[in-house]
Amino acid sequence: MRIGTLANLFCLACIVPMGGTVARAARTSSLSVEDVLAGIRMRDELLNSTHVVFKYQVYANHSVDPRRPSFSNLPLVRSRDVDIKRLWRKMRVEERIHGFEGAGTYLHHLDIFAWDGKKTTGYVSPPWNPDMKPTGSVKPRMGGQFLASYWLTPLEQAVLDIRAPLVEILDKAQWRLSGPETIGEYTTYRIDSIGLGNFILKVWLDPTRDFAPIQIDLTLTFEDGINIVERMTDVRLEQKDGVWVVADAVLRFHGPRHKNPRAREFYTRFSVTDYEVGVELSDDIFQIEFPEGVRVYDEILKTGYVVGEGVYVADENGYAEFVRTDPQDYISEMQARGAPGAGPNNSGPIPKPAQPLVPDTRPGPAATSGPNVLAETPPAKRRWPIIAAALTLACVLLAAGVMIGRHKW
Repeated sequence: MRIGTLANLFCLACIVPMGGTVARAARTSSLSVEDVLAGIRMRDELLNSTHVVFKYQVYANHSVDPRRPSFSNLPLVRSRDVDIKRLWRKMRVEERIHGFEGAGTYLHHLDIFAWDGKKTTGYVSPPWNPDMKPTGSVKPRMGGQFLASYWLTPLEQAVLDIRAPLVEILDKAQWRLSGPETIGEYTTYRIDSIGLGNFILKVWLDPTRDFAPIQIDLTLTFEDGINIVERMTDVRLEQKDGVWVVADAVLRFHGPRHKNPRAREFYTRFSVTDYEVGVELSDDIFQIEFPEGVRVYDEILKTGYVVGEGVYVADENGYAEFVRTDPQDYISEMQARGAPGAGPNNSGPIPKPAQPLVPDTRPGPAATSGPNVLAETPPAKRRWPIIAAALTLACVLLAAGVMIGRHKW
């Protein structure tokens, strides 16, 4: 295990080897704000490479089968099993989304997505309907799948609706320290933010357990005094590979401003099945390879394609035609040429590829001249915005609510 040295922490943590493991004993009587902030940064380094398997379940005020489990008098409305590999801020996620039948559940669909620090790639596979092809997407931002239901908060990669790790928030505000304060079996110290815009953030940490978070309170303030309150509580820690990590937690959202009364309060229960620290991960896993037949819309290139089959190509009039070609060759060519329309601003038409070529196996008329390029039957002359919208809508529908807006469960 890696042990980071921190110059001014001799009064904060004594790092003592014990039989091949590491024990950290902290003297908390003389803690300063600087000590705690340094401890948070140390913790971020300790957890820079992890593999976590966990379940999260969402309970909300919805009309559902009364036989479903409940929590805090709210019924279960979402259940997911998640496997996440993380290297610093890069993440790869395999998420199994369960549907409900009576009091039981079944696998509804599989969502595989990754963030490489620049873009999100991913696709949704619907095992409940083997005749339906998977749909995928490429986005120049962190996708909403990562932000739903606050499950990144107990993984310490996003503080509730601030949506950034705690270590990245430290320099954006001033901090006031108080404590000690006992929460359950943990002796904690609390830091309160000062000057964090309309956010008021309070974080309780246990310095004797690698500065692990024990509770987080976030208030979003508004001039009319009707505030939104979010909280991570009921935390249980476990020591994994010599580091204390969050093994169980409950996340609560209280949003009286929400127009839909049923969405004003919900809970997410987080429970770890397996947690590995210090795992070896390759950068390659943070780029999703789409299986053949997946329909993909690339928001960066403003292009839709079917993996292994062809590309929707826009002409100068804004129409799209399905062209039989290798999508990856076409995309690589467009990126290399920096062609108009290949960038995020979609500044011009996307030219057709110079080379065709995979033989067309669909029924339809053969090309009468030129390379072996066949139009889809019926001819795929359509307005490009309609194609893009259709592909995007398909992704949204298959994801079954994965793309969650701010303040929604």
